[in-house]
Amino acid sequence: DSYAYQTVQIGTQCWFAENLRYLPAVHSNSEFVSQGTSLLPGYGVYNYDGSDVPTAKALESYSAYGVLYNWYAVDQASICPTGWHVPSDAEFTALTSYLSANSQYWCGGVSIQTAKALSSISGWSPSAIVCQVGNDQSSNNITEFTALPVGYRDSNGSFSLLGTDSAFWSLSEYIPGSFWYRYLYAGGSEVYRDYVSPEVGFSIRCLED
Repeated sequence: DSYAYQTVQIGTQCWFAENLRYLPAVHSNSEFVSQGTSLLPGYGVYNYDGSDVPTAKALESYSAYGVLYNWYAVDQASICPTGWHVPSDAEFTALTSYLSANSQYWCGGVSIQTAKALSSISGWSPSAIVCQVGNDQSSNNITEFTALPVGYRDSNGSFSLLGTDSAFWSLSEYIPGSFWYRYLYAGGSEVYRDYVSPEVGFSIRCLED
């Protein structure tokens, strides 16, 4: 779509410093459910319950946060620009391992407390607990990865956790019907690894080939 993404080098990896914005179609809440149950790509823009791409692209939530994709959209070679790809679970592990191996990215001297290093400096629900993403947000984002609190889209089509949660798909399957992703949230200090069904809508960060 000719958009020029900001990128950031972290260790040996070069990442998008923004969420993917590619939007060939957009699905209303009910359409998003149907796409998922039909094993088809699903696309959404936070809080938009419609199917008109120009309208979706005009929303502030699109320009600020990009697009929320189900996993069937992720599983397309063309989803990232040429020379880039959706990261595997192992490639996300390489990122978090690099942060944990370099103390400048730690909070409180604890090697697994690296979520603040990846998180944007504003927009998170406030936290009073030191080292959580929502605490002292001006000290976030030393990596310039700029994870945004965009929330996610549930498999029922509804949107949740804006200001609280940032979740990114990987391309890797855990078991049949479940796929790995990474997330961080305002009340946490770590980058968390979990798996989920493919009908959910998360953000994508492309990684250079």
